[in-house]
Amino acid sequence: MRRLPEPMTIEQLKKHMDGRLRTKADKADLRRLERRLDERFVRIDERFVAIDARFASVDDRLGMIDRRFDALEKALNARIDARFGSVNDKLTTILNILDKKYDNHQMILDLYEVRLQELEATPRA
Repeated sequence: MRRLPEPMTIEQLKKHMDGRLRTKADKADLRRLERRLDERFVRIDERFVAIDARFASVDDRLGMIDRRFDALEKALNARIDARFGSVNDKLTTILNILDKKYDNHQMILDLYEVRLQELEATPRA
């Protein structure tokens, strides 16, 4: 159950009701309102400064991560280039071996062709 407030005196009630019913603000009220608003804006500005500092630290961390990824990318590209160079050398070696084998087989086929032509050219008895 709610406790009832202490009873007001007539003077307190008059002051309370006058404050509620008053339609125009006096200079003291305006200064008090302005002071409260200024204090709130100062606190908001302080929060924005703190948030800006947090964003700056996040930007610094992201910059460090970007630099690490750049270094990893360079290292990976170097390894890939080395691997491709190795594969290229192996394929060149295989191609040279196949060229030699092709030339050898071509020479053997040419000899057989010559022999067949000689056999066909000789008259049969």
